[in-house]
Amino acid sequence: PICPGTGKEIMNCSIRMLNEDTELQNQDRVFFFQVWSGLLVESMQVTNIPVSKEDINRLLQLGHRFSEDRRMENRKAAGRIYGAACTACDRSLTESEIVQRVLKLSYDEDVIVLGTAIEAMVMLAESIGLNTTQGVLWPRILKTTNSGDVRVRCTALRTVASILRNVRDRNVASDAVKLFFRKSVASLLVAEANVIVRDAKEDLRNVPDEIYMTLEVQSEILGELLYTAMDALDPQSTVEVYHAYVSLASCNGPLLRRNVAYNFPGFSMCMSGKYGDLGSLFTLLCHDRDDEVRWKVSAGLHESLKILLKDPMVDNVAAGKCVVALLTDENLAVSGNVVEHLEELIKRFREENLDDHVNNLLTGLSQLEGMLDGSWRLQEIICKQLKNCIPLFDGPTIAGVILPLLWNLTQHGMPPVRESAAETIMHCLRNIDDKDLLNFSVKKFYIRLGSFENPYRIRLNLIDAALEGTRVFSSVFFREFFCQAVVDLAEDPLSNVRLKLARHVPAFMPACGTVPEFESMLRELQKDRDQDVLMAIKSIGNLLDGKVGRWQTPEWIAQDRQKLKEERLFYATE
Repeated sequence: PICPGTGKEIMNCSIRMLNEDTELQNQDRVFFFQVWSGLLVESMQVTNIPVSKEDINRLLQLGHRFSEDRRMENRKAAGRIYGAACTACDRSLTESEIVQRVLKLSYDEDVIVLGTAIEAMVMLAESIGLNTTQGVLWPRILKTTNSGDVRVRCTALRTVASILRNVRDRNVASDAVKLFFRKSVASLLVAEANVIVRDAKEDLRNVPDEIYMTLEVQSEILGELLYTAMDALDPQSTVEVYHAYVSLASCNGPLLRRNVAYNFPGFSMCMSGKYGDLGSLFTLLCHDRDDEVRWKVSAGLHESLKILLKDPMVDNVAAGKCVVALLTDENLAVSGNVVEHLEELIKRFREENLDDHVNNLLTGLSQLEGMLDGSWRLQEIICKQLKNCIPLFDGPTIAGVILPLLWNLTQHGMPPVRESAAETIMHCLRNIDDKDLLNFSVKKFYIRLGSFENPYRIRLNLIDAALEGTRVFSSVFFREFFCQAVVDLAEDPLSNVRLKLARHVPAFMPACGTVPEFESMLRELQKDRDQDVLMAIKSIGNLLDGKVGRWQTPEWIAQDRQKLKEERLFYATE
């Protein structure tokens, strides 16, 4: 983005260049006006650009002069100038100086000028009152949706969708105005739906460019039209719109199917419970052969499921299988979208009592090859989502499914991911309410991190896990379950591990400072053969002075007591 001052300079330069009587001819002249009018429009859209009354007058004078010019490129530039100027003018000036001139340009004999004027109406509608939009611009825009020139027709359809979006976003329309737009759009929607059904059944590789261009625009705006008109559709019209959507979803034009996938959550919201099996449509899109279609479906998956799982016409079992299919998709971008909303999906399944879906989702997650192939972004998302999901599961699920996934990440993840996974293991252990299962899980997923059979980088992660353990567990529970594994690292053959341990000794002192084995570990570190380890220990101060209390601040003591109280209550509910 450019700063307001730079935007102002570009605007002034553009006006100056457009005012010049250039000697360029033919296509060079057309290109000249296209470039400088484009720069003018872009500069006017810079936020907080300082526009004076003098600037506005210069813009309007330039637009008025160009709109009456016999040359197409000048009249086209006028349409763009008016569109830019209305963003700086107040409502009354726009309605008095610009609206009628843009309307006149929309009847121009040159379709390029006509289309530019229709495009400018999008910005006009944002700057004028709804009554003027409804009474002056809207009838002309609707009429041009029937233009025989495909360029004008497509521009008009996009303008319709943009104005509908603007009316909704402004949220100031009266009930009467909303009803007006709803009814006028309903007839347009049904007409376009019938055209879609007719054209989309063809082999789109062989149709004329005009048909494919129209279908592309129709697939973009169908959702916006439906959202506006859904309450005005009779049952037969609803059927026709549904068939149009299915026709686009099943055609052989990948760009059209991508637009359908993007609009699916909104389409589901409008059509749920009214007509058709949205579940079958969802299945079709989830298994589309085009990667980007599946990527767009997965991006809106959490929103779609809010609707699909409550729709009595949708087979929830099939919908759950589609989620797992997207999770295990060969394209990691698709899988990543599902993983990014894992917590929300699991909550959604739980709300609908679909525990089998949750189990299938976790099974699919364990099979996700992206965890092992160096895709650190996906690994990071998995780790974060698993941590958020821990409270949603019971002890056996945590021990049998979640912890193995995290262990997998400590073995194969990228360095930041391994550290995060090790820390998340401690949160999992804190949520296992059966002490026997806790003991088993501590040995399998925590103590095993420090095994000398592991590469040293994994042994380093035991320290990360232990550090998180001092924050998650009380000192009593930490000493019982986790302290000894830390002590054992003092015997590690690699100095990198002993050095990291030495540097983090202060974090362990409040909980472990009085443990005899821990004191022995400190003595060993003070005699370590590695100079860096010795320096790290010496920098801490006298660790064996018997004054553990100096590490235990009043805040730490209060928090430790509270954690111990919560742990005893937690295990008392076994």
